[in-house]
Amino acid sequence: GRAASMAGVNLGDYLDTADRPAELRATPGDWEAIPTTNESYGWDTLDPDHKPVGYFIQLMAKAAAKGGNILLNIGPRGDGTLDPPDVAILTGLSQWMAVNGDSLHGTQRTPLDRQTWGDSTVNGDKIYLHVFNWPTTGKLIVGGLTSPVKTAYLLSDPAKTPLPATRLNAHDVQISLQEWAADPNDTVIVLETDGPVKGEAGRVIDTQWGTNQLLAFDAQTVGTGFTYGDGKTSRYYVDGLETPGNALQWQVRPTQATRMTAAVTYSTLISDVPAGAAFALTYNGQTLTVPITAIKGQPEFGMQASPLRTVVLGDLDMSDLALQPLVLKIAGAKPGTAHVFEVRLTPSYR
Repeated sequence: GRAASMAGVNLGDYLDTADRPAELRATPGDWEAIPTTNESYGWDTLDPDHKPVGYFIQLMAKAAAKGGNILLNIGPRGDGTLDPPDVAILTGLSQWMAVNGDSLHGTQRTPLDRQTWGDSTVNGDKIYLHVFNWPTTGKLIVGGLTSPVKTAYLLSDPAKTPLPATRLNAHDVQISLQEWAADPNDTVIVLETDGPVKGEAGRVIDTQWGTNQLLAFDAQTVGTGFTYGDGKTSRYYVDGLETPGNALQWQVRPTQATRMTAAVTYSTLISDVPAGAAFALTYNGQTLTVPITAIKGQPEFGMQASPLRTVVLGDLDMSDLALQPLVLKIAGAKPGTAHVFEVRLTPSYR
């Protein structure tokens, strides 16, 4: 683990990757990240910005999905007691774990990419679906699961009442759901498979509902010289796209043929972004571009960049259901122009 509060200082048999993370990078081997309940590393009467319990529930699931661990940092008050907001967070976590602990304890990283609805963890012949975003369609598609499914049920259901599960094709399974989520923060669905859980990489783009969030952290990098943010709310970025030939790439395939609206989230590091600087997003012979403009606003405390901005690039025709690369580049910008956070794909209603 880390022996000092300096980046890159790690000793022992595991890595410490991030403090106060909101998003996490895939990391080989054993690793952990260290969130705080508010924005401070100890009790601070001037820091009332405690995160909701759902933030930590989902962060635990995200970490376990990538093979990591969460070490929650809580600062006691001067008399040794815990601050009431911290007690509320710990109580909420313990209540969720009492029902859903099997979805984290003893699990391994998932072979599946993140899904529109959330993430997943694996233990033997069980895959646990951590549903952060309950599908409004009543149908949840598990993309990339190649193992035969024997049964599906809510982890919170002692009777293990089967949920209808249908294999759509060699790659995807569809689960029929009730209208409401058992837990608004993370409802866990268990899929028991015939043999060990097996899956394939590739991001399934749900074309019927929700926002398909493609994190820069999860992209394949093409080129050299990339650097990464530490995962905080305003620092889950990848830098280096300004270098000619560099790109971020996600392998994607849609659930149905349709048009999807694409957007990119970024922040700027300079106020004099050159004219002609632009993002270019390419998919299946189509290229969408949008100018990079300097973002005005007060940076967050301790940050060098501007606030985040999400801009629409346009619509993509995703009528081909095959797995294909979605590629993001920057043209006409000098190094150090922008942080790149994510690409979003949502159903187009035009």
